[in-house]
Amino acid sequence: YFKEGEITQGLNFYLNALNKGHLDPVVMNNAAWQLATHKDQRIRNGNLAVKWALQAFQITKGRQATYYDTLAAGYAEKGMFLEALKLVEKGLAMAETSGDLSSRNDLLKAKGYYLRKIPHRGE
Repeated sequence: YFKEGEITQGLNFYLNALNKGHLDPVVMNNAAWQLATHKDQRIRNGNLAVKWALQAFQITKGRQATYYDTLAAGYAEKGMFLEALKLVEKGLAMAETSGDLSSRNDLLKAKGYYLRKIPHRGE
């Protein structure tokens, strides 16, 4: 759905799976990202974004920088920019340590938004 631009259908598919107990951290993270960053405000929901991003983060024990990015985006969507920036800094350290240049670049971009108190809008 997402690759075809059918964001609402894709998000509904993910949320239905999660609500039925399919607790895959990748699914949680992908749903949370859309809920936190989508350009359409009717799709965004900061509370749900943080809920699913936090669960994905806890399941993976924060071992991947991308989960820091998604959780930070959820907090930023809720206007919690200080918390978002703290997560970005931790995610940047993880990305540096692991050599994850893609996440490092994403986190640096997000940091620029959050320093200006602007929520991330996914591209």
